[in-house]
Amino acid sequence: MARSSDTTVSSRSSRTGGATRPNGRGRGTARAGGRGSPPVLHAEPEGKSYSTDLDWGQIGLVGAGVALGIAIGAGVALLMAPRSGEEMREMLSDAVSDRLDTMRTSAGRAATRGRWSADDFRRNLMRRIAR
Repeated sequence: MARSSDTTVSSRSSRTGGATRPNGRGRGTARAGGRGSPPVLHAEPEGKSYSTDLDWGQIGLVGAGVALGIAIGAGVALLMAPRSGEEMREMLSDAVSDRLDTMRTSAGRAATRGRWSADDFRRNLMRRIAR
């Protein structure tokens, strides 16, 4: 039993002789597997592809807006803080000093581990060359 959409496509197919329309716009009528198979419709793509180039000007504008919003928010937060300016500066200074000390310690450890790894690699390479 044929569905109404199958009948509509079949009637178009019989009008155009089983080919695409003469204007080249494919509401095509080519059949996939012969009798009883649903028709394969060939249509031209409409609209734009998603693979268009990025508009870096717009992206930069959004980034600048985000940065400005962060700066304004930080300023308002500092002005509305319940501490005095001197207390706030002292607290920020301590926090920054602690972070810098932590970073220096981590960097020193990483440099030491890197030297150890380089020494191990050099020793292993010399052993392989000596064989």
